Amino acid sequence: MRKLILVSHTHWDREWYQPFQEFRIRLVRFMDKLLAILEQDPDYRHFTLDGQTVVLEDYLEVRPDREAALRQQIRAGRLLVGPWYILPDEFLVGGEAIIRNLLRGHRIARDFGAVMKVGYLPDPFGQTGQMPQILKGFGIDTAVVWRGVPADAIRRSAFHWRSPDGSAVLAIFLVSNYCNAYRMPAAVEPFLDRLARLRATLEPYAVGDALLLMNGCDHEEAQPELPALIAAANARLSDAQVVHGTLPQYIAAVRAAADDLPTATGELRDSRRMQLLPGVLSTRMWIKQRNTACEQLLTRWAEPFLVWNTSVPMTPAVTTEALRSSQQLLGLAWKHLLQNQPHDSICGCSVDQVHRDMAARYDACEQIGEAVAGEGLQMIADRVRTTDQHNVVVFNPVSGPRTDWVEAWVPAPQGTRDVAMVDQTGRIAPLQVLGEKEKVLVSVSLDKESMREMMDWTRQGMVGGLDGGAITDWLLKQEGRTIHVEILVTPGARPNPEALRRAGAALSAWLADPQVKSFQVQIRHVPQAQVLFLANDVPGYGYKTYTIGPDLRSNVSGNPTQGPPPPAIRNEFYRVEAAADGALTVTDLETGTVYAGLNRFVDGGDAGDEYTYCPPAEDTLVGTAATSPTVEVIEAGPARFSLRIAQAYRLPAHLQADRQARSPQMVECPIVSTVSLYPGVPRIDIRTEVENRAGDHRLRVYFPLPFQVDHSCAEGNFDVVERPVAAPQGGPDWVEQPVGTHPQKEFVDAHDGRVGLLVANRGLPEYEIVDDAAPWGIGQAIALTLLRSVGWLSRDDLATRPRACGPVIPTPEAQCLGRHVFAYALAPHAGDWRAVFPQARAFNSPLRAVAVEAQAGDLPPAASFLEIEPASLTLSALKPAEDGQGSILRFWNTAEELVEGRLRLGLPWQRAWRANLDEEHLEELPADADGWLHLAVRGREIVSLRFV
Repeated sequence: MRKLILVSHTHWDREWYQPFQEFRIRLVRFMDKLLAILEQDPDYRHFTLDGQTVVLEDYLEVRPDREAALRQQIRAGRLLVGPWYILPDEFLVGGEAIIRNLLRGHRIARDFGAVMKVGYLPDPFGQTGQMPQILKGFGIDTAVVWRGVPADAIRRSAFHWRSPDGSAVLAIFLVSNYCNAYRMPAAVEPFLDRLARLRATLEPYAVGDALLLMNGCDHEEAQPELPALIAAANARLSDAQVVHGTLPQYIAAVRAAADDLPTATGELRDSRRMQLLPGVLSTRMWIKQRNTACEQLLTRWAEPFLVWNTSVPMTPAVTTEALRSSQQLLGLAWKHLLQNQPHDSICGCSVDQVHRDMAARYDACEQIGEAVAGEGLQMIADRVRTTDQHNVVVFNPVSGPRTDWVEAWVPAPQGTRDVAMVDQTGRIAPLQVLGEKEKVLVSVSLDKESMREMMDWTRQGMVGGLDGGAITDWLLKQEGRTIHVEILVTPGARPNPEALRRAGAALSAWLADPQVKSFQVQIRHVPQAQVLFLANDVPGYGYKTYTIGPDLRSNVSGNPTQGPPPPAIRNEFYRVEAAADGALTVTDLETGTVYAGLNRFVDGGDAGDEYTYCPPAEDTLVGTAATSPTVEVIEAGPARFSLRIAQAYRLPAHLQADRQARSPQMVECPIVSTVSLYPGVPRIDIRTEVENRAGDHRLRVYFPLPFQVDHSCAEGNFDVVERPVAAPQGGPDWVEQPVGTHPQKEFVDAHDGRVGLLVANRGLPEYEIVDDAAPWGIGQAIALTLLRSVGWLSRDDLATRPRACGPVIPTPEAQCLGRHVFAYALAPHAGDWRAVFPQARAFNSPLRAVAVEAQAGDLPPAASFLEIEPASLTLSALKPAEDGQGSILRFWNTAEELVEGRLRLGLPWQRAWRANLDEEHLEELPADADGWLHLAVRGREIVSLRFV
């Protein structure tokens, strides 16, 4: 007998075609009605609350009086919640964000009584390949998915879904989406007719006797009449039974069928049967940039260095309570960030107000993250043992040893000519002075009584306020009856008690001298220099100390990396020159490979919407500047060599009224690229600034390849995904025509096995391998999307997508007019991406520096908090454990094969366990005599360890 399992639910987009607060009003009304139904009708058995727990927070913020009622229904199993905090987009957020999302969702659901252990993913725009492994890490062995399931391979309503590491879950395929049984008729006969039609649709895909009827849709309310309708239907049906059930009940029925099921491996991005909406990868690009920056701020800076501080003995400046507060603050930062990661939010496919609200959440995350990270770095720097008066501690959050550039503000009491950086071996770092500042905070004439008050005010050695800092010196001089007092303040430094003692003694004598009548007091910052220098061999996941020494010019003269005459620059790895049209020619000095025509901007029309790129029927491509670019070498070392290329593209202002072609009206869009090389760094950094004055277009930057490839390799979440260059052949039976654009995290690479080109990026998640740039003689190239300007949330007239996928609402701010800054980098290389993968991570994690004075610290001049081997094992997180007991260290294997790994934590610990992603202990790990932990790691496996 057929079992028709009717799962009542809602899909709650927190913000979309209405802003959050407007949708919350609807949520409150919805939840009020739902709780009333559950309380009044015991036959209304179950309701699934969309797999996300943020709706509980949003509701209870308005109705805290209903918390007990919610808990009662959840504990009774009638209201199913979790496992997510929010339903995320899987390609635009990082792997750690997916894990933190599940951690928060589990914590909230457990607190309310029960977690629905189902990987419910009804509406993300495709599925990331490592999701099965992530779900298994939380004890979840089933996923429920709709979009992206491959049409050719999967023709059943269930299949095995396998991650690259071999982890697998049972996947339930929502054949006719998550709304197939929404708004069921309220009368018995139409209800039975609807059931019959649903059976006809679902039975060809059935696994076992159960069919899944999803009774709900976007923002749909519960139907109170369902119990009566189900009872009436069951009285009439002879070959089927309708059950008001749950997803776990349906999953159990599928498992019991013990049927042979097909298998799909890796990411699911097939658009034959359902829309993938790939244009969201580049809609409102500023959102993607800010999300990436916030994720990396928290995972690479704030959390690891907070853990370091919690693992060393406390000091008066570093208390247990302060560190606990920092941990709670980071939890709040993650909350703000996660609330920006639902697919309608981070994808940029909502009304303009939604994305204005997102900016405030990013601000909050960034403010908290920077404060905690800054405090953490300062706490460590304050414990580093130094002997010189002025020092800089350089921090590296990724693998090493690493040579890279770093910027810092450093004291320069004798002027910038005396600024030089020297490491512990006496090696002088190439350095450039970028700027200077000297700020007078107070300038006042005081009598003796006021001077006594000033001395009392400065007795603690600190000057408060936004421009304050430690008093590090007093300069005193007598001129007749007037004493000139200069108080030097150094932000971030410690007070100099000896200077205070000397000054106090001298000033007391003058205060007692009847010949002295006045004091001319000036409080000012110690002169500071903004410097850029090359920090060499900074330990991985650690720091290195430099002293600020004298005689800059004699120490850096004759640097061997001085480049050729303009317009070209070079280091020991690459030569970069600019052609007359502004494109770059790069010579890889190690392989001899020449890459011509790089960094060419190509602009085309876009008649699509926030979901989908759609070129107009008569497109106009622009691939050269309107006038000859201006090219100049703006930095000639010794620490950085930079080309500046300024050009202006004349672009059609918008689409014509019929949207079939671009407008004849033109606007000028300035584009300025700064291309930089550093001694010892095998990477070419590029910063491009665009003033966008055009609408309805897509701007990409091309990097032609001097070889042919049939696939690309792009970083994904805990994965490096190999994809064919050629897009699948679509056709009239495709719901959405396939495209060649793909998602990426920090890099994409193309290589022929002998040589290759890696393009790294900061928050630019869309790329394509194109072979259509013949007008400029380019041929095959990596195309990186910088900007996609559209004016509609959704439209119903696209050639690439036959129907609308949301309300037809204008979104003028999605045109993204104004100034944009994009950061990306090139790394030509021998072999494949493995040779230069660390440069992509380094590019996304610039070194940071903290200035300190001479101090008797308990930490050495250089140290690392983690050693991990082999190089394929890549750190993903070092964070405080969710329960406050110890720390969690997570890494993944970038290699495809099993490796024998080992790691040594450079922080105090007593016991270590292998853990799952939910931070539960699996097995205790012994350390060898030297403190190394040894473990075998499968290809692309994610490993979590707990240290206490």
